[in-house]
Amino acid sequence: MTDDPRQPTYILDPSGLYPVGDGYHLVSTEVEWLQQVGVRGDRLWIRGKFLCDWTQTWLNAWNRQAESQVLQSPRDRLQTLLTPLPIPEDWTQQHCLHLADHLNRYPHNPLAAVLAEVSHSHPDFWLANPSHDHLATWLTLTVPPDYAILEEAWRYRRRSHPLGDHYQTPDKLQLLRQWLGLLPPAIPELGSYPGDIPPIIAEEFDKHWKQQLDDSQGAILDQISPSQQPGFPRIAQLSYSLAVQDRHGEYFTEERSQKLKPHLSLDQYQKLQRPTPPQPLPKDATPDQALTWATQQYLPFRRWETTDSKTVPQDRISDRLAISFVDWIHHHYPQLKAIPAKDSHLNYKATQVVQDLCKTHPVLWVVVDGLGWLDQQALIGYLQDKDLAVEQLQPRFSLLPTTTEFAKWGLYAQQTPRAEVWEANMNKAFAKVGLGKRYTDSQDSQLKQDLEQDRQRLYCWDTTQLDKLYHEKKDWEMLYHSDRPSVLQRICDRIDFYLNKHPDRDRLKIVISSDHGQLLGLSSQGVICPPNLTPQGRTAKGVTDNPNFVVLHRHDFDLPEDLSIVKDASTLSSFSYSQDQTVIGSHGGLFPEEVVIGYAVLSRQVQRSPIRLHCSGSGEANQSGQLQLSIHNPNPVPLTDLILTISQLGEFQTGQPLKQTIPPNSHQQLSLPISTCPQLPPNSSQSLPLSGTLTFQYAGVEPGTADLNPEATLEIKQLFSSNLNLDEFF
Repeated sequence: MTDDPRQPTYILDPSGLYPVGDGYHLVSTEVEWLQQVGVRGDRLWIRGKFLCDWTQTWLNAWNRQAESQVLQSPRDRLQTLLTPLPIPEDWTQQHCLHLADHLNRYPHNPLAAVLAEVSHSHPDFWLANPSHDHLATWLTLTVPPDYAILEEAWRYRRRSHPLGDHYQTPDKLQLLRQWLGLLPPAIPELGSYPGDIPPIIAEEFDKHWKQQLDDSQGAILDQISPSQQPGFPRIAQLSYSLAVQDRHGEYFTEERSQKLKPHLSLDQYQKLQRPTPPQPLPKDATPDQALTWATQQYLPFRRWETTDSKTVPQDRISDRLAISFVDWIHHHYPQLKAIPAKDSHLNYKATQVVQDLCKTHPVLWVVVDGLGWLDQQALIGYLQDKDLAVEQLQPRFSLLPTTTEFAKWGLYAQQTPRAEVWEANMNKAFAKVGLGKRYTDSQDSQLKQDLEQDRQRLYCWDTTQLDKLYHEKKDWEMLYHSDRPSVLQRICDRIDFYLNKHPDRDRLKIVISSDHGQLLGLSSQGVICPPNLTPQGRTAKGVTDNPNFVVLHRHDFDLPEDLSIVKDASTLSSFSYSQDQTVIGSHGGLFPEEVVIGYAVLSRQVQRSPIRLHCSGSGEANQSGQLQLSIHNPNPVPLTDLILTISQLGEFQTGQPLKQTIPPNSHQQLSLPISTCPQLPPNSSQSLPLSGTLTFQYAGVEPGTADLNPEATLEIKQLFSSNLNLDEFF
């Protein structure tokens, strides 16, 4: 007991066993009773049956019963709370006293309160109804042996619930192991374990799955579904460790890596990848097809070949693949630049997006000089760790050539840098945006103050930190794996700092864009510049018929002057060279990593519209069939990395990766083959109900899920079958 004004004035302890509560004076003799009861205003602890009877008579006479509390004997008190469970016969009064006294400290819901205290949990947990989530939590709570009888009584009162049998388990840890699949037999009626792997069993879980992955050489991943397997994020991390740290990357095929991708960081996934070279880009590909080819096929392979595979430059397959893109962009760019900015595949579409956002929100527009598509994905990953979510993410083509003086000018001015409008002044180009203010890296203090005082509708931070890094460093491996992540993280931290300075940060939109990308890998002076050209990086002023170059004629490409671009990965000149005369951070050319960039819109609060699925199919029993999956994506970002799980179809039970990407704001119909349709039971309907889940990523950076529609069915044709014996008809 504590000195609480809500506590009764008189505590009556007929058993005489309880210790005197804090703030109470003991009355244990007739003299003390006569001297204190009704005389002094102190709280009194009346001990002994005789004195308690006196006190009750006196309280009744003065109508003051509400001021008292009668303590049951420890055994009776326990029996009241434990009913119908009996108290063990060998328990002494002192044994009972320990629990009863603890229970008496809590006048309301004492059983739940004590169990919560000794298990370091919340009392509401012990009052909640049984559920799968509740059961999962309860299995991780430890109740000391001295209080086990209280938990036993609590469990007994849940026996009538459908999950009640599981609450009666004599071994909570054993049941947890079975539920997690660490020990047989499985418990199918419980379904998949909800939530993360609890710390109490995490080490055992990791040891089990590391052994499974190693013994099967990764093949165990083919047998499990990411959406149904408990602890799959931990399994993904163990897989990554096995592939990278233990050097068993050969275990993880493209399909297995795709299963793991939603649970790995971008850097981890890239290290896990062993992409195969794509086919060259067809010259008649549409702009959307070219962007998809570059972002989903070429760039992952190019990154792997220039960073992880240690392929020497002269043996790079990606160099030859890039030439197909060079030919494509050189052929199609004159048509691309003729499309208005609001519908354009060129990078100044980002400026139009910024202008539209400024009509309803304050905007921080971060223009990162030299930020290619892959670097942008890494930066977005860092920003997601700051609780920013992606609203929009679209790849675009840089304006040509991919040099800052032309590409960034065109981004701000929303037009190509033709002779009659272009001038080498970025502030004048930014003025064409029509609102806001542009800040360079040297104006960071001014940007901070303006954000704090909400002075602008648009704040444009134009940073050259990343581009400078690429130009200054001379060790490619150190740059890519150490310096580059550090700079991207620093840019991320600065964006988060600026965001938190704005008084309306929950409404502030963050737009990330760039002017051009960077050539991946080392570049050499493999091509000699013709004498009539003036070299500058991967470009040269003038025209040449040398087959190692492509020419951007000023009239066809809207440029101030004719330019010749080196066609392969060579560099004509550079500000700095490594010891072997190779070049890092060269750009100005037409390789996909130089041309394909993007824009992203992020904010604190993003509402995702639900993804709607409609699934149906048909086939013949024990024969192949076809599944039709309709996916409606009403969101402004694409759905990538699709994995379809269907419980009733064997090949989909463990999760089938789908290669398709669902574009933003689209309704797509996918036809999926079924290798073998199941056979239905005799005399049953020919419709097999289907249930399952589609997991995906919003724009490759944020996980999501959607369930199949409740009416999903597979129509199966099969010959009549029954259990009848044909001999009975003869």
